[in-house]
Amino acid sequence: MMILKWMLMGISLIGLAKTDVTVNLDGTQLDITRKMVDGVSVLNVEGTGMYQFTHQFGDETRKYSLNSVETSGDDFLIEGYTIHHETRTYDPFFVVIHKDGTLILNELFESPLQQDLMGTYPLVDGYLLHLRTSEENGQGDFTFTHDELHVLGNTHTKEIFSKKITDIQSIDQGYHAFLDFEDVPSIYVRNNQTLYTGNRYDGITTNQTYTDQVTLHFAGEALLNDETVIGPVTVVQPGKYTWKFADHFVNFILDPQVTGILPGAIKAGDVRIEYTYGQGTLNGELYAPGEIIEGPGEYIFGIYEDNYAYEIPFKITARIDGVEHLKTYDEPVVITYQGEGYLNNEFIESGSEVSENGTHTLKVFGEGGYLELVTFKIETEPTLSTGDWIERSLLGGSFCLAGWFFIREFRRFRKRSTTP
Repeated sequence: MMILKWMLMGISLIGLAKTDVTVNLDGTQLDITRKMVDGVSVLNVEGTGMYQFTHQFGDETRKYSLNSVETSGDDFLIEGYTIHHETRTYDPFFVVIHKDGTLILNELFESPLQQDLMGTYPLVDGYLLHLRTSEENGQGDFTFTHDELHVLGNTHTKEIFSKKITDIQSIDQGYHAFLDFEDVPSIYVRNNQTLYTGNRYDGITTNQTYTDQVTLHFAGEALLNDETVIGPVTVVQPGKYTWKFADHFVNFILDPQVTGILPGAIKAGDVRIEYTYGQGTLNGELYAPGEIIEGPGEYIFGIYEDNYAYEIPFKITARIDGVEHLKTYDEPVVITYQGEGYLNNEFIESGSEVSENGTHTLKVFGEGGYLELVTFKIETEPTLSTGDWIERSLLGGSFCLAGWFFIREFRRFRKRSTTP
């Protein structure tokens, strides 16, 4: 946040004839001046440049004076005080104007007592304001003070405390206001404008399972698995939890967010598992997020804590290629695979050729007792040798001689039978 402040010290400054302030935000120039309108002194707020607009504050009843101007995101924040012309009471105001000129908030904090705006803090679509009210004890000996927290935005909520707010700190989920008050040591205001005091909480439900991380929204101290924590607290370590806060007792489970594998998956390629929190293991060995798992094997990815186990079983196949189970081939085959392979119980390198006729059994072993088995058969036409060809030739010649002898004898018999 860029902060530009001009502090007008003392009530005497109210009588200044003119207040000149210029602030720039993303091409819009904001000019704040004192101006007379219909005989009334008003605080004139004018925008020029990217957007043009005018807002005026003050009337016959109240006179507005400027304390400070800030910019937060796309907004101009204007703080100041008013004096009631008749009662002469002093009341702070807070105005938020979007850079396009839209009047988002215009809050006047009226009280018969003296109030001071101690600080403003941006929320999502709203603001947290810290006001302090002072009251004399009537005898002039000392002054009573109490603080207020106002949450402005979609709704206006207010908490009043009898002791001072000693500090307001920005935290990841919003703001922590610390009080000089033992019964209520702190107040927590979420960025979504929710205010937590006493035993109010949200973010978790008993007997529920959450993924990745979960934030417990509350103010003060609580016990998480018997360890003291200050709210709000974000839990990221996977495990089983018991949370005790005031009279609340909540059990819940937090699982990690895991990507890259699903329970029971069968993969035919390398696997990379990503996970958010905790210490992962693979088949009992430490596993870092994103490590390549080449396989093959039976695997269990796990994260283990006290009384907690998160497991994902999966399988990577041997990726056998070149042969299929119970299939017959009429020519040699080339077998590839991942893992440790044996053909007919003898070691075989991936990429080897198998040409011998007969039934073959390929076994591929992997991690975790993994075994993949393929049985196949090779039946190729036998290659004839020279001796085979001679035998076949002789056999064919014998058939020819026998046929020629039969035809010759048949002709002789026929000739004799037809002679007179």
